[in-house]
Amino acid sequence: MGCGSSAREATVPVHNNAKAEEKKVEEKKDEKTEVKKVEEKKVEEKKNEKPTDKPLEKCILIIGAPASGKGTQAEKIKEKYKFLYARIYL
Repeated sequence: MGCGSSAREATVPVHNNAKAEEKKVEEKKDEKTEVKKVEEKKVEEKKNEKPTDKPLEKCILIIGAPASGKGTQAEKIKEKYKFLYARIYL
């Protein structure tokens, strides 16, 4: 009986540890899912954000000779950094 009871005692904690490990794995999955949801929400908000929703903080003036690519570069800057774009002809 002594051997049987000690084997049983050894089995119970191992079983409880397995359940505890499963629970930890599930909690980590839940945390990852929650983090993913928050990140997706931030991405969606950023997609819906308009350039005018932010205060104007920077102004870039592009100066150069005629036909030197100022307009092309301005368009690229506008798209990449979500700037407002104004072309002024003098």
